Amino acid sequence: MINHTPRPWQADLSEPFTLGGDSREVVALDANGMVNRGICAFMLDTDDHPNGKYFLEDVANARLIAAAPELLAALVQVQQDCKSGSLDHSIFTIEAIQAAISKALTPIEDKKDGG
Repeated sequence: MINHTPRPWQADLSEPFTLGGDSREVVALDANGMVNRGICAFMLDTDDHPNGKYFLEDVANARLIAAAPELLAALVQVQQDCKSGSLDHSIFTIEAIQAAISKALTPIEDKKDGG
């Protein structure tokens, strides 16, 4: 049984960034797309925003955390399909895997410095 907060999760990167560092959240959304609850906070090293190594690494970490429920669901589906022998015929599994990977790897929109 899976006990984590239901998906979707989203890395909250909507506000402008300030120089130095920002704390942001990965949040869970409800069925209406509204924030249901915070999952975790993460730090962004914004000294080298927008293209610096550490900033981009921090953003990638946040996106990976936000994609965790979809990645887990895709793996559970693969496991079930392997057990049932239908892995070769599961379009849902391939689409779920592609969507989860895309969510984890899609870059954020460029934001202006807020300070």
